[in-house]
Amino acid sequence: SRPLYGNPVAVVLDADDLKDDQMQRVANWTNLSETTFVLRATISGPTWLFIRFEKESEVAALKPDMSALAKLSPTVTGVAAFAFVEGGEFAVHIRCFAPAAGVPEDPVTGSANAALPAYLVHHGLLEKTGREYVATQATEMGRDGRVPVRVIDDSGRAEIGGRAVTVIEGEIRL
Repeated sequence: SRPLYGNPVAVVLDADDLKDDQMQRVANWTNLSETTFVLRATISGPTWLFIRFEKESEVAALKPDMSALAKLSPTVTGVAAFAFVEGGEFAVHIRCFAPAAGVPEDPVTGSANAALPAYLVHHGLLEKTGREYVATQATEMGRDGRVPVRVIDDSGRAEIGGRAVTVIEGEIRL
């Protein structure tokens, strides 16, 4: 909701004609934790290993061994550590680590936040958050990630949202 906080992301529209190597070069060139290419819909889901902690302070204090986490790949995309937050604006505090994908810690992780409700449903924990909640992420990185989540069915399928502020706008010519 404010410039220079949250998750810096490059969004490349109309990217259907780009080849994989071109997308990789653009992503490397932006040097951001995420570069998104808007393409026609396909089915592919990152796989997250969720680890639940009892206290939010335990999640905040994590200092994971990135080389050990990287060895989990290709089985999982990364590890999403979370705890329920008692009272206040947020229901969940989450941190996501994916060093094998080149992202030691992601400031805001849409795929993990969208998958978490399925984990909660599977383990009978959805009542702790309700069907609509807000997750906080990246406070340990000096960011202000907030992800609104809405569970849309009993399997845990969810919609996620958030705010974005355009800081830079331009054209890429390849």
